[in-house]
Amino acid sequence: MAQNHAEEMRIHERMLEQHQRQHEQRERHLQLAQQQEAALRRDELTETASFHGSFLNHFGSLVEMSLTLLEAEWKPALTSILRRLNNAEYLELMNWLGKIPQHVKNASVRGDMPEIIIRYYGVEESIFTVDEAINKRIPRRDAAVQTLLRPVVEKMKSKWQKKEKGKLTKAVSEVLQKAAEAYPQRSGQTSTLAQHLNPFLQTAQFAPDSSSPADGAAAVKPKCPKVERKKPVKASSALVKWRRIKITAVKSMNTVNIHLVVKLTKQGLLEVYVTKRVLLEAFGFEPSNDVKEQIQGSLPLFADAKILGNKISELKKA
Repeated sequence: MAQNHAEEMRIHERMLEQHQRQHEQRERHLQLAQQQEAALRRDELTETASFHGSFLNHFGSLVEMSLTLLEAEWKPALTSILRRLNNAEYLELMNWLGKIPQHVKNASVRGDMPEIIIRYYGVEESIFTVDEAINKRIPRRDAAVQTLLRPVVEKMKSKWQKKEKGKLTKAVSEVLQKAAEAYPQRSGQTSTLAQHLNPFLQTAQFAPDSSSPADGAAAVKPKCPKVERKKPVKASSALVKWRRIKITAVKSMNTVNIHLVVKLTKQGLLEVYVTKRVLLEAFGFEPSNDVKEQIQGSLPLFADAKILGNKISELKKA
């Protein structure tokens, strides 16, 4: 009898050891899947950051070149405008230019003032400031002055509109990062990532400056054009909502992601992707080699999910 008891103890110990080994194997499998998923996300974010950095450098060079060309056109035009003003008009303009110290104005002749105005105001602000003074303060709306002033002002307006569009680069940077986090992919699958950018881009809305005075009109441009910008809506709160789904089929699976066919309420079938870890934790499946068989054997499955594009980010068993 003592021999039978000893044999039972040995069998029990072997079963405990086998159970421990299986548990350790499952833990290693989950850890490996998490590491692979993190590596894919890092690669995607690195690619995104590199592309965005190159774009910003190129954009900055274009802006600098544009300012240089504009100054080359504005300085001689401003010189000619000042020559066409009589003494009273010239003094009125000087009083309008409050950024320039009075002792600098007193010590400078009219021919030196274009360079001084640009030095104190900069190219862009000096154009709008002089335009406002000429059309509103003095005013000089005759062709002799307007033919010199209007072409530069119109180019400045066009430049500002392009500059305001350039502000979208910051929103695009955030969009790319959010999309890369939501859609971890290999570098060869950039087309799938790109098709999901529109919902993010629609969260950053900019209202263009639509004011455009007619030729020779006295409309005044503010010193710095203002562009209304609506605050971007965070995707986590406005774009991603919990939705009831019915999982009907498993199309494919790799070590990280599972390709599912699901049915949404009041909609047809939809193909989506979910990480294996998220699905296993939601339904309590064992992380073994027969995961696909476990899922298929339990279909259909009902769950509440957060879906963005074709990616399930969160999943709860219904």
